[in-house]
Amino acid sequence: IFNYLELKKKDNLLDIGCGSGIYSYLISNFVNSVTGIDISQKMLNRAKKNTINLQNVKFKKMCASKLIFEDSYFDKVLIYSVLQYLDSINSFNKVLENLNKIIKSNSKIYIAGMPDLKKKKKYLDYVKNNFTKDAKKIELEILDKYLWFDKKELGIILDRMNLKYKFEPHSKNIFQSFYMFDCVIYGKK
Repeated sequence: IFNYLELKKKDNLLDIGCGSGIYSYLISNFVNSVTGIDISQKMLNRAKKNTINLQNVKFKKMCASKLIFEDSYFDKVLIYSVLQYLDSINSFNKVLENLNKIIKSNSKIYIAGMPDLKKKKKYLDYVKNNFTKDAKKIELEILDKYLWFDKKELGIILDRMNLKYKFEPHSKNIFQSFYMFDCVIYGKK
């Protein structure tokens, strides 16, 4: 996260899908402000408890596809293992359109943990061969609802929105690295 976002003390960072606020907490010492958003009030309550003593961190209940912030406000955006829960590529487009309004021209966006469509079968085989019967059933139901990303299609979308980007392998330290990738957006073209 730190390597890709190149955090600076003056940065205002948006943490989309902040969950319990662990990344917001960790990043807060390196930036001016952190705004975490999530659709789960339960997770936001936990995030607020986890960061209660931090003055530069705030949380809002908000959907990633309906971002309401001042134009060109954020220097950095973190989206960690969130976008696969969107319902369609159209929702993903909406997220990017909204982000394009609220980021500065040289902002960096780190989208981590994007399921790779070309590796879906590999992951399905892994689930079938390594999960217990009950866990397998649950995982297969969830995976059927995931939004899987095709890098070529994703590149077309990012190009159309005039964003500079690069696809990176997901960290090898993370179990899901064999079927996920990351996308780093380096600002507007």
